[in-house]
Amino acid sequence: MPYDPAKQQPNAFERRISALVGSRLFWCAVVLGAVAIPLGKALQTELPALPPKIRQIPSFTLLDQDGKPFGSEQLRGKLWVANFVYTSCSTVCPKLTKAMQTVQYRARNMKGFVHLASFTVDPKHDTPPVLYDFAKRNHALGNGDWSFVTGELEPLRQLVKRGFGLGMDRHDDADVGVIVSKDPAMELFDISHGQQLVLVDPEMWIRGLYDPDKPGLDRLLCDMGLVANVERNVRITPAPTGAAR
Repeated sequence: MPYDPAKQQPNAFERRISALVGSRLFWCAVVLGAVAIPLGKALQTELPALPPKIRQIPSFTLLDQDGKPFGSEQLRGKLWVANFVYTSCSTVCPKLTKAMQTVQYRARNMKGFVHLASFTVDPKHDTPPVLYDFAKRNHALGNGDWSFVTGELEPLRQLVKRGFGLGMDRHDDADVGVIVSKDPAMELFDISHGQQLVLVDPEMWIRGLYDPDKPGLDRLLCDMGLVANVERNVRITPAPTGAAR
């Protein structure tokens, strides 16, 4: 008589397996395990260290590109990024402005919480109308999350040097720290200033300085996410590294 597997009685082990597979409790345990294992690994993964608090920026009031008062009152409570440029600069300033454009785009999911502020280091020339035209040329108007800041020379200088701890000097200043041209025709070399982006938290603490290149911007966006998510409990996710305007 030919062998027919269908007519063979299952042994005790097979009966146990069959009963287990048919049990609703068994499949609940399988699903729970499938969720718990990656969750456990995620909980064991350490987050990068939060960027340190470097120095706190004092209260200040200057003017934006519309000639309206702009300062710590408008920025407090926001996560913000500052840079320092002047409109007649044709060397590092275009790169700094481009870096800010990249930050604005990659941080678009943080809209309403993140603000950008470009401070001129040549307020004598960079009046609000000049900054307005500069912002327009760089497609920085319309979103309301990027301000171009000017004001009287001395308050602005004190903010940059004593507040941010960065340089802002002309070639004829007594405390110039770099060698620059004294040729009036070479105005683009006449002002030394900070060439990094500065991250400031909602309590006005500087949390880091970043080069305007890809590694620097990646680190800046990472730190922005950490400060926002961990310290402020704001659930936001910066756009991927590869996203660019």
